[in-house]
Amino acid sequence: MLNQNKVEPDCFIDFKRKNSPKNYEKDCDHVVRECLRDALLKEQRGQCFYCEQKIKVSRIDHFIPRDAPHEKDIECNYHNLFLSCDRKESCDSYKGNKFDESKYIRLFSNSYEIEMPSDFFDYTTKGKIRPKKILSDDKKIRAENSIEFLNLNHNELVNARKVMFKNIESCKQSGLDIKTIYSFFEEFESIFKKFGAL
Repeated sequence: MLNQNKVEPDCFIDFKRKNSPKNYEKDCDHVVRECLRDALLKEQRGQCFYCEQKIKVSRIDHFIPRDAPHEKDIECNYHNLFLSCDRKESCDSYKGNKFDESKYIRLFSNSYEIEMPSDFFDYTTKGKIRPKKILSDDKKIRAENSIEFLNLNHNELVNARKVMFKNIESCKQSGLDIKTIYSFFEEFESIFKKFGAL
């Protein structure tokens, strides 16, 4: 899962100032949605926020679902929006509208401090994502729940990460540095960070 570095685009700020949207589905037109998609794609460096694979077909996801009970002002809050791949077996399509903020890491919250995925997750060379060993019991449970919530250990994702680890090792043996190797693939950013700063 990517770390957040969210900067709300001017087009969305202007749209909200002029239109005061309350309902994302009804109030946000095609133009503003494309502006959001472009901003999120750039912000996430072309990767799905959740699985980190290069995005081919994308969806704008509300991490806290728009119809989550007891949540206010989340539908048009940029910090609750992430770009997700369209894979049915994981990520946004898999999680659907189920949600309980106390069970998952806090990518967006009206009640808690925002958390960074890199503080919670590690990746094995066998392709699995897992909670970091140093986590408190509460954080470990929420990390495990988040992996399950998004189905981030789906077989296809595990295999793709495993192949990426092998590709990185092979390229390193050829004498390439990690930044150059990343420029070939531009996905699975968290895996590359295990090998050094990007």
